[in-house]
Amino acid sequence: MVKTGLEKKLFDISTILQQHYDKEKKLGLLSGKTGVAYFFILYGEFLNDDSISERGHKILAETIEEINQGFNFPTFCSGIAGIGWVLEMICEEGFLEINSKEIFSEIDIFLDKIMASNFEQDNYDFLHGYLGEAMYFLKRYQNANSIKNRNKYKVILIKVISVLQKTALENKELVYWESYVQAKNEIKVINLGLAHGMSSIINFLARLVIYQDFEPLVSPLLIKATRFILSVKSDAPSSKSLFPSWINQKQKTVEYSRLAWCYGDLGIGLSLWHAAEVLNDKILYKEAMAILKHSALRKSLETTMVKDAGLCHGAFGIMLIFDYLYKSTAVIDFKNTADYWLLEGLKMANHENGYAGYMKWQPKEIGSWQKEDCLLDGVAGIGLAILSYLSPTPLKWSQCLMIS
Repeated sequence: MVKTGLEKKLFDISTILQQHYDKEKKLGLLSGKTGVAYFFILYGEFLNDDSISERGHKILAETIEEINQGFNFPTFCSGIAGIGWVLEMICEEGFLEINSKEIFSEIDIFLDKIMASNFEQDNYDFLHGYLGEAMYFLKRYQNANSIKNRNKYKVILIKVISVLQKTALENKELVYWESYVQAKNEIKVINLGLAHGMSSIINFLARLVIYQDFEPLVSPLLIKATRFILSVKSDAPSSKSLFPSWINQKQKTVEYSRLAWCYGDLGIGLSLWHAAEVLNDKILYKEAMAILKHSALRKSLETTMVKDAGLCHGAFGIMLIFDYLYKSTAVIDFKNTADYWLLEGLKMANHENGYAGYMKWQPKEIGSWQKEDCLLDGVAGIGLAILSYLSPTPLKWSQCLMIS
């Protein structure tokens, strides 16, 4: 019964995206047409329907043409780093064959320069800074077709590691990084979140440490970063969350964090879990699982601060993480939690003017509710999360959110 409802929802999402995608002016993976294209390609594979997959390939061809015509916004969220990552991923999965020399060589040069600029600005942000560009270069390293190319990307990634080493602030056997919550802020904080903070650094380092090219450099940094995260965990029995969104060392007040992909315990626990797996650290694994199981107990919409269904801070983002964790660990609590948030997400398709019933919640000063087609906040992401739920094994697309 649930499967039938999910398949119907996928059809509704596909239909609305087909009707509206050409009105989307943004090109990015998480916030534009490229994420919509990724949905069409994977939905077509799910149905074994080439006509649906072809919609995605058509959008990607249009996006490549816009890059050739001068589009040069760089970020992983909204620009060339994310677009390049998707092109690499669909080649990796055998959905498309692309001549790398024609498409990627200029992207490589452009993003290497952008990354150098972000190094100078100390902007490590995953969605909008150098970690996003590094995710693209990691995918290039993984898929390199020659020793020469692999060494080329090795050099670039070692530069990333070196910058993280130089900018890390060390306190005994702990390391952390500071950043601005907003670009115009004058006060730096220790951001703990997955979208913009330390969890993304830990998550990225966990993806590097498995390679001998990087392990000697990465392992000590990764271990000290995980120790810092655990050092700021709340031990108060009544705490709604175990971690704040960020730490302002000039203020003593600490607020609890939401339950979401972007900020809070869930992204922190997931990143620590990845680190524990690759480091084969049983103590860290136990800590990560305790954080994730604590997150699984949070269900109230008031205490979780869940207001919509999207992946960034909504019900389907929570479902996607717990579904991945269940398929990776076979812990039944994670399965039950994924099922709970799946049903909550389906209930949220209650907007008459929404896309397939969905709208993104915005603060009142912005306008409360708005329609979104994108991967991060819109129905393309909800559709991809449903495809992941229906798959017996984790799908690779969620690597773009540092989940799988």
